[in-house]
Amino acid sequence: MESPASLRVIEECVSSGNFFEARRQLAARHDADQATEPLKVIDAELQLELGSLFGARRLAEEISRTPTLNKSHLARAHRVLARCCFHTGHIDESRTHLASARQLCAGARIASNWHVLS
Repeated sequence: MESPASLRVIEECVSSGNFFEARRQLAARHDADQATEPLKVIDAELQLELGSLFGARRLAEEISRTPTLNKSHLARAHRVLARCCFHTGHIDESRTHLASARQLCAGARIASNWHVLS
């Protein structure tokens, strides 16, 4: 997994709205076959921002089929899917993915609160 410090350049590019450079930096850090799930999530989000709906959707669908993925990363993949569906006119499917993302986020919050209490 990439360390948070190694992703600083990518975060700075995203913060400034330079999604193309952020994706270029991300690609320089990983091989598509070796990418970790969190990096794939970032890649799907960047592809969406750059207008590559097909690529973003394909990658988000792949991520969403990963059973062991962190719930927040899975929620982000569903958010990408929701936006892709919305942009292609599939509003009901978009709502379904947004509901899944919302449910995953709520579940992740409950789990983290439960951990703090135990």
